[in-house]
Amino acid sequence: MEVEGFEETPRIVIRPKDSAWLTFSTICTSFIPSFMLRVFGMKSKEMRNAWREKVALCWMIAFACCCLAFLTYGMTMLVCNPTMFLTPEKVAEIREDDPWVIARGKILEVSPGDKLANSSGNNVSTMFKLNAPSCQKAFGKDIANAGSLDISDYGEIGPVNYTWSSVLKNKLTVIGTSVYDTNNAVLPEKVSFLKNASDATRASECLSDIELQCFKESCYAGELAIKSVGCQITDAFLYLSCVAIMGLVLSRFFLAVAYSVVSRVQNWRLLRRSSDSMPVILMTACYSEGREGLKATLDSLCQQEYDNKLIVVVADGVITGSGNDASTPEILKSLITPASSGLGGSKLGDWATTPQQYISIASGSSKVNYAEVHPGTYTASTKTGPVVANIILILKTSNRGKRDSQMIIMNFFHRVLYKTRMTQLDYDLHRKIKELSGIVPDTFGAILMVDADTSVRQGAVRTMARTMLSDETIMGVCGETLISNKFGSWVTAIQVFEYYVSHHMAKGFESVFGNVTCLPGCFCMYRIRIKREEAFSPVLVAPEIMHSYGSDETKTLHEKNLLLLGEDRYLSTLLLKTFPKKKLMFLPSALCDTVVPDKFSVLLSQRRRWINSTIHNLFELLKVDLCGSFCCSMQFVVILELFGTLVLPAAILFTGVLIATAFILQPVWIPLILLFAILGLPAGLIFFTNFNPFYFFWLVVYLISLPIWNFILPVYAFWHFDDFSWGETRRVDSPEAAHDKAEETASQVSEKITLMSYEDFEAAS
Repeated sequence: MEVEGFEETPRIVIRPKDSAWLTFSTICTSFIPSFMLRVFGMKSKEMRNAWREKVALCWMIAFACCCLAFLTYGMTMLVCNPTMFLTPEKVAEIREDDPWVIARGKILEVSPGDKLANSSGNNVSTMFKLNAPSCQKAFGKDIANAGSLDISDYGEIGPVNYTWSSVLKNKLTVIGTSVYDTNNAVLPEKVSFLKNASDATRASECLSDIELQCFKESCYAGELAIKSVGCQITDAFLYLSCVAIMGLVLSRFFLAVAYSVVSRVQNWRLLRRSSDSMPVILMTACYSEGREGLKATLDSLCQQEYDNKLIVVVADGVITGSGNDASTPEILKSLITPASSGLGGSKLGDWATTPQQYISIASGSSKVNYAEVHPGTYTASTKTGPVVANIILILKTSNRGKRDSQMIIMNFFHRVLYKTRMTQLDYDLHRKIKELSGIVPDTFGAILMVDADTSVRQGAVRTMARTMLSDETIMGVCGETLISNKFGSWVTAIQVFEYYVSHHMAKGFESVFGNVTCLPGCFCMYRIRIKREEAFSPVLVAPEIMHSYGSDETKTLHEKNLLLLGEDRYLSTLLLKTFPKKKLMFLPSALCDTVVPDKFSVLLSQRRRWINSTIHNLFELLKVDLCGSFCCSMQFVVILELFGTLVLPAAILFTGVLIATAFILQPVWIPLILLFAILGLPAGLIFFTNFNPFYFFWLVVYLISLPIWNFILPVYAFWHFDDFSWGETRRVDSPEAAHDKAEETASQVSEKITLMSYEDFEAAS
């Protein structure tokens, strides 16, 4: 078989560049000289540059928050000078106990003993004198009734204004911006068409100037309550932005609901009609997990009703987790039954498990690492009896990180498909996979990646694999992650609905376009390659993916956030960039359970990594040509999501001000309706997805915790942009967790690495 698009190229290494961004970050922090940073412990140039980049990003976030504040409050204050219009309704509110009347376009004060006091709030223009000299010239008589009272005898509160609703209700006539009352006027035939004409601006143009002036003098009632041009502009912006946001919110909701329903129907059809013909790797990368967590994960993988599967576990170094009585590799070896020697007459002899050399993601001497391959079987106990599955353990001698564990498998399949030179580990893995499972490695079509604290529910692997078999344009899928320790503490409780809405609302909406921007690393399946008639077309192991995802040098803050903190999200970003016409999907029928942080310090550390990697990956997605155009595109959604993430702290503060204003002052209904829609629509999502009324309780808990999600966690994450550690998320007791720091030149390292073709390895064995 040949590989489409074959091109053997060396690994691309990301190197720092004197870019405009680095110049900008230096300018933003020019008031802090480098020697001061060295005094505070930032000895290396990389650390100082990362700090400067962090401060520059914080300046950008502050600017974005200021822009939001300006659009929310500042623009109105700057261009809109609100006028106090004295409408009859407004005067009735402020002079509830004091009598007043309307006459000849003015609001007049009336003393309690005056004869007009009984007419308080009414239009009594006909009781006052009329000065209309133009009518004698135009018609030879007055055209409106007049009384004997003089306006100058009464105190004037101000001119009267009318809203359009008042104009229509009271059958008034509008010419330009002035309002006229024709109800008590005896109009000559020539101007009778103006009676109760509502808007007569254009119609009045047929009258002569003297005739029109007569009408205005006789029937004048006040002015329209019209906002200034500046206020109209701000109102138009408010309405347009609200319509756009509301449209996006409603679209996300209805499309997510529609996708959930359609997806479940399609899954039902697939389970009835499709087969399990595609071999699948079930991979889990572990680090410091304990026996119970590892056993739960392996049990769930072993019990999957999918025949063509092989479990592969990669242990990232000889690590002893906090509270464990043995290292992770020792625990794993105790859980499996080693394969018997010489199966099928192979050359494996006693299934030797000596450390094998491979190229790791590191620099200097750390680039050469070793790992042992232990083939065997895993047995899980069920109600109907034991279930046995083939398993491969890859035990690394030194810790290199989760991405390195993934790259061991990805590099292996890349070299197998492209038939390039292999490392010792690749060859050892190739032989043992083939002998243990009877499956030729280049026939595996997909790989499920699961975290070691995650339990996959029955049927999930079959759902994912058959979905990918049914549509070759799908290059990756993820399922819904449920929380197994939801009652562990208040910290776990506030995460339940957040997990739920992030899957069913966000990923459900993105799946409509086939552009799920993040396949969670704890539970997702990637397509390794697409089988053609005479060739394979690699997907996950395509050169572009391998080069970017396998970069072993991260110099800038942006690169570190992509590759050190958010590798799972970055892998999704790379797939969308490399294959923009293919799809990443969310499958609500594929379920798993995971353990989430139960201490706030651990949650703080986890979300710091997630938020920061999200921001940097969204910046990367801005470069991707996603589907749609302008406002009706995933690109527009990504822009809004990026801006929304940056201004989260300001948004929650403005939300608090909006709610407080609604109780203390007059409610501003449009933003309030928008707020209720954003917070309330997820409640409707419950009815159309899992039909579990208990989720309403988790919704209330989530709403109460919004200040934590939208203020505390983002602010903490922003200020720790230059923190690339895993913090409190992973605690270990063993000293092996530290990477080797010895530096060697590239030529010195390459001399230590053995790379040979599969045939050469076979001949030498």
